[in-house]
Amino acid sequence: MNNNAYEDHAGMLDDLQREQSSAELIATWNGNAQVAILPGGAKFQRQNEQGGFGLDCDLMLTVTTRQFGSTLPDAAQQIIYQGLNYRIRSVETMPGAYQLRLHCLFENAE
Repeated sequence: MNNNAYEDHAGMLDDLQREQSSAELIATWNGNAQVAILPGGAKFQRQNEQGGFGLDCDLMLTVTTRQFGSTLPDAAQQIIYQGLNYRIRSVETMPGAYQLRLHCLFENAE
């Protein structure tokens, strides 16, 4: 354990993800890199608004930054989750920079 609560929390979440080892908690980032999603970290969302759907995001994934090394995900890169293709719309860095939220838009595989 460190003196940094954010780093400790991210480390414990990495350990929990390894214990779960579920295929549903894995996404493919940018073509071939396997990314572990935090348990409970996948959120499908499209709010219904007057006149149609809002354009916030179709999928939000929470991941730890440690697994990316020095190359973090960026907007416009692809994520494949549960066999569906998504494009990263934005990346939100959580306090301490040990976790990221990837806000993704669904895209058809044509």
